[in-house]
Amino acid sequence: MEIVFINPLENPQWLTFISSHKDSNIFHHPGWLRVLKNQYNYKVSAVCIYDKGIIKAGLPFCEVHSISGKKKLVSL
Repeated sequence: MEIVFINPLENPQWLTFISSHKDSNIFHHPGWLRVLKNQYNYKVSAVCIYDKGIIKAGLPFCEVHSISGKKKLVSL
């Protein structure tokens, strides 16, 4: 197993993973993540656990900046 950071907007395995996971919802979908990126200019990523080239677990998040300019990661 390995931990990998991916771009869920560009990686087709992300959509395959969330489509087959019983606990996924609209907030995991690349369409929603794209709205956040386009509307708020957030950098969207996902940290995933891969096993034999297949995503087994994943967590999407956005990189946001506070008023003071500090970066924060916000989980969806």
